[in-house]
Amino acid sequence: MFRYAVKKAFFDLWDNLGFAFGVNLLFTMGTLGVALLGRFTLPLGNAAFLLFFPLPVLFASVAAGVVTFWARDAMTEGQAHFSSFFSHLASSWRPSLFFGSAWLVLGVGQILGVPFYSQVNSLMGTIFGIFMIWFFFFGVGMSLYFPGLNAQVEPHVGKLLRKSFLMFVAHPWSSLVTFLVLLLLVAVSIFTLGFFPGIFGIAVWLQVTFRFLLAKYDWLEKEPDADRKKVPWSVILADDMDRVGHRSFRSLFFPWKD
Repeated sequence: MFRYAVKKAFFDLWDNLGFAFGVNLLFTMGTLGVALLGRFTLPLGNAAFLLFFPLPVLFASVAAGVVTFWARDAMTEGQAHFSSFFSHLASSWRPSLFFGSAWLVLGVGQILGVPFYSQVNSLMGTIFGIFMIWFFFFGVGMSLYFPGLNAQVEPHVGKLLRKSFLMFVAHPWSSLVTFLVLLLLVAVSIFTLGFFPGIFGIAVWLQVTFRFLLAKYDWLEKEPDADRKKVPWSVILADDMDRVGHRSFRSLFFPWKD
């Protein structure tokens, strides 16, 4: 599956490279701009800064929600358009706002909660810290499927939480590979200052891997007696790969060798 997913995600990004650069630039500059505004709250005191502190995270979450819908468009239709911004925003802002708020709570719990409970009682601090580790573990795992579910299945917070948890638990090895590739994409994005693959490339990767898992479930519904250990990915993903066309990484970078 992942061999097809890497190819599909790469060429979806490549075919929308100009759009991706524009989205990545707007996302990076917008998030940094909102974050830098927090500097002007420092003279107003700690209370003003604490009130402003969540805004960059929430802004980035809502913006990333729109990007996931654009990534879905690129994956399914071959193109994404800035003109769909407001319709995608209307569909994604509630789950995205919840997603950002949940990570804020986890972050505050780790930064402030663990030291606080450790000062009260060392055992209590240890227990709270262990709980936070598990919350982060499941939070990261569920985050691999939350964007795909939001854009492709059900933009309802309660169902998103339940289904993303079930998808993570049901696919431990797929989740691990998806996460490792995600880490690589994040590292490259940091190195390129967010331009490539950036938030758009990351969103495309998560949309594609989730779409392929959905295709597997659709196939299993049609073939209930099939061997789940021998999944014919070339058959299941034939339509998706037809959208990519008969292209290879070799022909893309070394066309004279074909």
